[in-house]
Amino acid sequence: MKFEQAPFELDEEEALHVLEEHYKTHSITEDSECFYYGILAYERAFSHENQTPYLRKALVAFIAYRDQTASDFDWEPVDDRYRDALETLGLGGTTLTKDAEPDAKPEA
Repeated sequence: MKFEQAPFELDEEEALHVLEEHYKTHSITEDSECFYYGILAYERAFSHENQTPYLRKALVAFIAYRDQTASDFDWEPVDDRYRDALETLGLGGTTLTKDAEPDAKPEA
């Protein structure tokens, strides 16, 4: 599959900040598309020396998304990043739920 170049430049840090601001006033647990925030936070983690805050934000979104989908539904773009974030944070083998989130809300 060949991907085309985006028709505009996207500042991912700014996009992440916009989503963080959005989730300050909107519940991430009720947003069925919160996986976008999680994937973006996860990917941005690898552009920073301290990955932990970004991976924790990603986990919050992945947990919210997984709690909104059927328990037998796996989606590789989310599930692979979810497992990798858990492992990178030293939580490998753990299954987190919304009651045991690493952070309650995304931080700015």
